[in-house]
Amino acid sequence: MTKSELALFQANLFTSSPISGDTHIIERQAPMAVQFYHRSLLGSAKPMAFTHSILGLSRETIDEFNIGFCDRTLSLEFPYHKTREGIKLRGGFKRIGLLNGETGHETMRGCITLPLVTDGELVGLYGLRYSTPRRKQPSLKCSVFGHMPVFIPFEPQKLALVCDNPFVALGLAERGYRNGVTILGDDWCELASSELKRNGIETLVVFTDATSDEDAMGEFRSDVVDANMLLCEVALPFKVQKLGKWDDCQWRLFDKRLTRVLSEAGYRNERYQA
Repeated sequence: MTKSELALFQANLFTSSPISGDTHIIERQAPMAVQFYHRSLLGSAKPMAFTHSILGLSRETIDEFNIGFCDRTLSLEFPYHKTREGIKLRGGFKRIGLLNGETGHETMRGCITLPLVTDGELVGLYGLRYSTPRRKQPSLKCSVFGHMPVFIPFEPQKLALVCDNPFVALGLAERGYRNGVTILGDDWCELASSELKRNGIETLVVFTDATSDEDAMGEFRSDVVDANMLLCEVALPFKVQKLGKWDDCQWRLFDKRLTRVLSEAGYRNERYQA
């Protein structure tokens, strides 16, 4: 970010607004933080390379979804923490989860970030660590201050591929599979079920491998059946993650097994839809 861009960002970020409370934070200042992270990614060579070569995302996808990188410099642009403006701004960011409520650090520090948007409004932020942390920290982080139980990046179809995280869904789309979704949160819930059915999704596809937790899969199967949805399972010798590192052999095997399972359920592979 250039000096002039940074000055404009600071001026807009700290401008007072007639909108009161956290509404101003969510509607005006949180989206500006998203843009700050996006610019940070574009100017950071190693995180950008990770996004391309590990996650398998193109520059077009990065720009379309405002994917960013939290390099911990956003909070350095805030007013001094003991001033009225600094206290107010940090308090708002803590309440919506963009700052750690205890330490005051940026929640997504060290993460590739993805804004969660529904009906044109920012409702949360998703983060994936791009490197192994020195201390044990979760590799995935999610801060949702609005309503989004399921991440559905493209026009929903009757059939959806369940992905471990939103970056996998976007990575699959790069190869033509535009029906990937991610259930946000740790477990299947009624909200997720309702959201999937509200979008006309009737069948879910999950990918399993040798390390899959059979107990967790059993619970998931039961939940899907209880929701009156169909579940298809595709067994693979590798995880559906880090798609940028896959070779042609992996993609061919993925496509072959997915096509076979879908055919048995009466579906065509989304990649080959006209």
